[in-house]
Amino acid sequence: MRSLVVAATILLGSATIVAAVVNVSPDGRETAVEPEAAIPPGTLLLGVPDVPLPDVPSWTGDLNRAVGALAFGDTDGDGDLDLACGCYFSNGFPPIDQWENLIYRNDGGTLQTTPTWVSVDERHTADLRFGDVDGDGRQDLFAANGGEGLDPSVIYLNGPTGIDSIADWAATDLTWTLGGAFCDLDGDGSLDLVTANQGNSANSVRPVHAYYNTGAGLETSPSWASSDLAISNAVAVGDLDGSSDVAVLAHTFPGDGQTTLFTLPHQPITSIERIEIIDWIGIVFYTVDRLTGRIHFGFPPPVGSTVEVDYTYSTQPDIAVTKWVNYETGVYANSSGTLSATPTWTTGDATRADKGIGLSDVDADGDPDLAFGGTDETLFYRNAGGTPTGPEWMSSNDFHSCQDLAWGDVDGDGDEDLATIHFGTGHVRLYLNRDGLLDATPSWLYDLASSGTAIAWGDVNGDGFLDLAAGTARLPIVLFLNTGPPFVGAETVDAGAPDRSTALLAHPNPSRATVTLLRRDARPIPLPARLVVSDAAGRTVRRRSITSRLDARWDGLDESGRPVPGGVYFVRIHHADGVDTGRLVRLR
Repeated sequence: MRSLVVAATILLGSATIVAAVVNVSPDGRETAVEPEAAIPPGTLLLGVPDVPLPDVPSWTGDLNRAVGALAFGDTDGDGDLDLACGCYFSNGFPPIDQWENLIYRNDGGTLQTTPTWVSVDERHTADLRFGDVDGDGRQDLFAANGGEGLDPSVIYLNGPTGIDSIADWAATDLTWTLGGAFCDLDGDGSLDLVTANQGNSANSVRPVHAYYNTGAGLETSPSWASSDLAISNAVAVGDLDGSSDVAVLAHTFPGDGQTTLFTLPHQPITSIERIEIIDWIGIVFYTVDRLTGRIHFGFPPPVGSTVEVDYTYSTQPDIAVTKWVNYETGVYANSSGTLSATPTWTTGDATRADKGIGLSDVDADGDPDLAFGGTDETLFYRNAGGTPTGPEWMSSNDFHSCQDLAWGDVDGDGDEDLATIHFGTGHVRLYLNRDGLLDATPSWLYDLASSGTAIAWGDVNGDGFLDLAAGTARLPIVLFLNTGPPFVGAETVDAGAPDRSTALLAHPNPSRATVTLLRRDARPIPLPARLVVSDAAGRTVRRRSITSRLDARWDGLDESGRPVPGGVYFVRIHHADGVDTGRLVRLR
């Protein structure tokens, strides 16, 4: 263990001395003081019925840690998502004297409350990312490290026996790395690494770095560094300017009756064009994690079936980086595999202290849109012809300080919603994406009992719906299990279930290809039935009879057989028991 040097903080009253809790953010630039007696269990402030998250956490870990990062990944190859936790030395009070990185193993859809993997090293970790660095089909774990001692960032390789507890790769540059992202910068099919960095008190600025993968592994010294020096906090990758090769790729996985988690060989994913399970008539819910290329089904495709996936991914993506006061959050464009030395777009605002960042195609026009937050409001910039434009939306919280954010489709409607977590207050906020527009006020919120530091989406229990994990500066990690209905196999649907109008889901959604329509509760659609599709203006674009379960699809064509334009469409299936309705997005 390292020796800890902590400044005790006291609050002086007229006649008493009151102990206080002091939390320090992972970047060392924010401090929150909380009266110890005022720390209660987390308390839900607001829940909205159309957000399928519970009122209280469904799971809680058993360790108090300064959590710098959370990430989901299948570390043991058993087909479910384990939860990795990166810990940092916070210099808080009372001190937390352990900051090894941790993994909570998932056994059959339930996380263990005690970590089943602990790193040998103790380094100041502010971010974690999973990716197959060595091309062996297993997800390796990158830890963005730093702190005042400039601990090197490392990678723990995943082998036949699981994640190594001793780091196998270490960066040689002396930086305090606060964020990282895997992507294919040069289009050679292997994962490269981009990092956002700062320095320590001796010299606070550093460049943004890129480590290229030679096919034999990542270089340990970055071969690209931005020419501008800054205090950078987080990084997101995606093809903002439309210059990447986005040819549709095809990949197949064999069904074995047990596996529900499948990982595409590239990341981040731009779009899922088609997912189909061949030689099986059942229908299944699934989630897609664009950042890692993971597809998680709510039911294991059976033996003899084949999962076919058509998808696109970002080759030669651009990188977006958040920065601290006196520096401007911006984008470094990627031209034919070479990153620009200086930002090609910035916010133009050097007064903000920005931290969490994420890209998502909010309006389904094929271009990733940008969100980031910090000590001021969380902002959303829409991508207009390759350029972030805005901001056209900002958070409405009384207190901001967004430490981390993550995009994820929590309600299964095909578009990604925005989750944020806040330092100081412990606020967790979720904004639903409705037809390409984020809710003006939080759609769901929860107050953690300590400063919020990290957030992550993942389908923990394998029901095809995303769950939400959150970490703080000193308390155990919590998990909110999505309350969306679990999948019921086609063979076991109760035909005698009471009739009621049911919402429809479309898969894949968004899509450029044929979509399959299914009831959210997985009951069969009463036959015969009639499909009606209308556009956002209410105009009917397609009508068709449904005479079998396999007919419950729409090929994206109008009445005359021409492809419909991209946009939001509403589907209705009329049958003897009523009308089922749903919404889908056609990509341009």
